[in-house]
Amino acid sequence: MPSNIFINYRKEDSRWNTQALYNELLKYFPKESIFKDFNTIGLGEDYIESINKALEQCDVLLVIIGKNWVEIKNQKGITRLQDPKDLVRAEIATALKRNIKVIPVLFDNIEMFDEQDLPEDLRPITRRQYISVSDIKFDSDVQKLAEAIKGILGKSEGLGSIGKDNKQPEERGTDKFTKSSRWRTAAIVAAIGAVVSALACFLVFSNDRRFIDGGIKMLLNYSLGSGGFAGVLWLIVGAVAGPRKNLLMTAVLASFIALAAWIAVYGTYQDVIQAAIIFGMPIGAMLGILFAWLIKKIQVPASN
Repeated sequence: MPSNIFINYRKEDSRWNTQALYNELLKYFPKESIFKDFNTIGLGEDYIESINKALEQCDVLLVIIGKNWVEIKNQKGITRLQDPKDLVRAEIATALKRNIKVIPVLFDNIEMFDEQDLPEDLRPITRRQYISVSDIKFDSDVQKLAEAIKGILGKSEGLGSIGKDNKQPEERGTDKFTKSSRWRTAAIVAAIGAVVSALACFLVFSNDRRFIDGGIKMLLNYSLGSGGFAGVLWLIVGAVAGPRKNLLMTAVLASFIALAAWIAVYGTYQDVIQAAIIFGMPIGAMLGILFAWLIKKIQVPASN
């Protein structure tokens, strides 16, 4: 099967972003339909010939663009994109000349460059609809990209335009589905957090003299109020994590670490445990998500 999808990228700029994107695209397309140099060119094969052959067969070229895509220079101090012999530039220019569908894929929260930043033969790329792929919405962003590619390849009805502007009805439907999935996850997390917090508070204060004298109704009201407040905080946690299992697991683990740390510092008094359950656990979950995000952001790709 020919390589319908060609991934163009620069290793010094987007090695790991490209690898992550490639792995995610494999959920939607067979491996042999995606051309990416370090997994497609066999030992002993001519690199230039393999790339040219793949360009002849491809229908879609994905241009992976990171924050250093324009500025990277060669050993002579010349910007790589200004070198006519640069392979990344040559691949894009060839695809544009052949009217191959070129989709810029922007990482690192960057915006599309101005025409003046690029050589003449690459300037048309600034007018191509692009897609931004973020860390927080990586899965849903790649899903949107995959649906667009399927539409181009004619395998199913896809998206005609995938940039931030001029969205087609199908894309708006995809965004709606993504948002509903995120808030559905948030609602589930909030409900679980509220119930567990209310139950924990009920058990913690069940032998408290204040509530023994006030009766079971007072204890129930107090527990439900505590659970409701905690549920609001857990709703925020669920909305930030979304339907991504790795972030949700990180949040849960961080919440229990926060609970243990809170009790270790302040003791095992009933009011302290209540505060740890209502405030400490969801706040710890948020910090866990933030920490996971920072770890991913500070990973620096190795360059060849």
